[in-house]
Amino acid sequence: SSPHGYKVRQPRLNHKPFTVTIDIKSDVATNAVVKMFLGPKYDENGFPFSLEDNWMNFYELDWFVQKVNPGQSQITRSSTDFAFFKEDSLPMAEIYKLLDQGKIPTDMFNSSDTMPSRLMLPKGTYDGFPFQLFVFVYPYEPTPKESEPFKSVVPDNKPFGYPFDRPVLPQYFKQPNMFFKKVLVYHEGELFPYLFNIP
Repeated sequence: SSPHGYKVRQPRLNHKPFTVTIDIKSDVATNAVVKMFLGPKYDENGFPFSLEDNWMNFYELDWFVQKVNPGQSQITRSSTDFAFFKEDSLPMAEIYKLLDQGKIPTDMFNSSDTMPSRLMLPKGTYDGFPFQLFVFVYPYEPTPKESEPFKSVVPDNKPFGYPFDRPVLPQYFKQPNMFFKKVLVYHEGELFPYLFNIP
C-alpha cells in the first residue's frame, strides 16, 4: 500500500434543519397517522402539474403516529425526527482515529431502509424553487401480524407510499384530512461549484 494519504473533495448537497407545523381539528381522541410528501409543483414548461399526471413524483418525507384530542391541536415536527432519513455514517478515517484512541465507534450499523438526511430536500434555487407539500392524516391501525417482518417500512395496515401507491383521481384528494401547500426550497452558495473550475 502507498505510504501517502490521499484526500478527495466531493461536493454534497445539504440543508438546514427545519420544522413543519400542522393544525389538526378532531372530533374524537384517537391515535392518528400523519404523513408528509413532497412533489413538484410545475412541469418543465412552467405550467402547474395536475395531480393525475404527477402523483408518481411525490416522495414520502415522514410518517409518524400522533395522539390527537378532541378539538383543535397543533403539531410541530422537526426534520431531524423524520422517519426515513439518518445522518451519514462515520468516514473510515474517523473510525481509524477512534480505534487508535481505544474507542469503539457506535455509528457503524447498516440501515437499508433509510436515506441520508442530506438528500431529504431537492436542490433549490436562489429565488426559491416551488414544490408541493402534501399532508395526510388518517386513523392509525397497527401492522397486520403477517406484515410484522416488514414493520420498519410498512408500519401500519396501509401499503407503503399510501395514498400515492397507485394512480389517483384528483376528486378523491379533496378531503378534510388532506392538505396541499406550496413551499419554496432555497439554495445558498454556488449552484454548480465545480462546473468551470477545479479546486
